[in-house]
Amino acid sequence: MRATKQTAPHPPKIVRDPQKRGDAVREALISACERLLRAHAPAEITTAMLLAEADVARGTLYHHFESASALVETTLLKAFSKHVDANITALWALAEHSQDQAEFADGLRQVTKISQSAARQDTRFARTRLIAYSETSATLRKMLAREQERLTTAIEAIVVTSQKKGWVKRSIKPRAAAVLIQAYTLGKIVDDVAETRMPEADWNALIDEVVIGGMLIRD
Repeated sequence: MRATKQTAPHPPKIVRDPQKRGDAVREALISACERLLRAHAPAEITTAMLLAEADVARGTLYHHFESASALVETTLLKAFSKHVDANITALWALAEHSQDQAEFADGLRQVTKISQSAARQDTRFARTRLIAYSETSATLRKMLAREQERLTTAIEAIVVTSQKKGWVKRSIKPRAAAVLIQAYTLGKIVDDVAETRMPEADWNALIDEVVIGGMLIRD
């Protein structure tokens, strides 16, 4: 009886998820743009610079983004959104987990110390660039407006929660407080570009006196 020839089984076919690969390429383009933004103003970044930094063909860039400007806008907004999420998470945790007003106030002082530090200078410059760049792009301005509203609304809700707990004065308008908190955080950039810098402790003490001292209910 003739032996039957055994054929080796074919290895399983690897099916690559085109969506995952596409996401990876998109993220690589954004990462390349982030690197360029550390050394160049948004308006200075060209298509050629992006293609060289990401090491991709022109068609690849235009497959994922309408233009080089759209990639720059997306990169700027992504960095801001990441910062927004981190701030919202930290402030909500503080409002939800503080046991009393004293603990809440101490937490706010720590947030101030971190957010106003020299280490956060890059974040302040990045947000300033984003705001300035949005002046020439209606699309970016709309996207930024949505993210800005999300941040302001979240801080507003945190102020309301703190008022209900009896920590923040009822006379304080939550939205005005939310805008003020963001304004002095971004406003620190005035000192970032100054020839003579003020001591960080002096600035933080002023915030403590004016904002925390002015908004929190005194026993």
